[in-house]
Amino acid sequence: MKHLKILLLFIIAIGINHTQAQIDILKDSALGNYSVSFKHETIIDYSRSFGNLHRPVELFIWYPSNEKKKTPFNYTEYIALNKKIRNSKDIDSVLLQVIDRSGLSENKEELLKKFKFLKTSAHKNTTIVNGSFPLILFAPGGTTPGYLHSVLCEYLASYGYVVAALPALGNDESSRWPFNQTGLNLQLDDMAFAINNLKLIIPQVDIDKICLTSWSVGGVSQAIYAMKNSNIDMFVSLDSGIGRTYGIEMLKASPYFDYKKLNIPYLHYTGTQPEQYVVERSSELYDSIPSVKKYSLIIEPFAHQHFTTQNGLINDLISETSNNELSKAYLNMCYTTRVFVDAFLKEDPDSKTEWLDLIKTK
Repeated sequence: MKHLKILLLFIIAIGINHTQAQIDILKDSALGNYSVSFKHETIIDYSRSFGNLHRPVELFIWYPSNEKKKTPFNYTEYIALNKKIRNSKDIDSVLLQVIDRSGLSENKEELLKKFKFLKTSAHKNTTIVNGSFPLILFAPGGTTPGYLHSVLCEYLASYGYVVAALPALGNDESSRWPFNQTGLNLQLDDMAFAINNLKLIIPQVDIDKICLTSWSVGGVSQAIYAMKNSNIDMFVSLDSGIGRTYGIEMLKASPYFDYKKLNIPYLHYTGTQPEQYVVERSSELYDSIPSVKKYSLIIEPFAHQHFTTQNGLINDLISETSNNELSKAYLNMCYTTRVFVDAFLKEDPDSKTEWLDLIKTK
């Protein structure tokens, strides 16, 4: 397939309101037919150690609901799930660090206020809709949190998916996730444990229909997982490591490496903007896998970091000077991803037609 440019073919409506009122990250008009519910669970794998403890697997889960509470919760409540945060001062400290890294030049206190008024589309622990819903499992980059792609997760849940994400954990509470085969194997086992236990948490999840979705080095562990396990139906790479030379080298060092096993629908996004760190790209995986349903799409205004909710969308929403080019592109990515999974995971005929129309070369 040819590399195609997404030139903002479809722009999802977003609510941008810079007064001291709630700022809707997504408007209802952008969402699907379901309300979105969020559940935060930690399940314990008693077969593995975590220092002197058994290994915890933290899950961030979004799922479709018909129940709405009065107001969705604020974005800062995702951040407050961090065990190290004990009070509002801790949250402010984290938010100011995020603002420092954002590159925004506006007054920090004003940006902090706006941050606190960002409203998600999710309600906590509401009742899931009866039915059967495919699973979309997100894997993170190294040491990143499970809510890293929260807006994309909320968006997909509103269209009838159970979406689960897990952070990257090291061998114990004091160690960072190791950027090597040991770290990849930790993620492989965490993903397997999560998939095997999600049915107990969300009985309506259909684990016979699974899409793996990843960013950064998370794509390497997920590609290995898909090579190792035949129960994976499709793969979405948000500029993940399998499109970089380092990722290919890590893949080839795994005993489960086999390009022929990735004979599933595959979508890989890349950006075009200069990046903070030069990390060599590679098209080897894309060129080598046998799938006839493989697509590589370019999001014109993105660099690697923009594939996350914070850098691709939130920074744009709280900025007074932004032209919202990034946020429109991020939401266009949400739309494109949803059409792809509708077409090839749900096997929806209308979405297949829509997908073919979307990727036509003009």
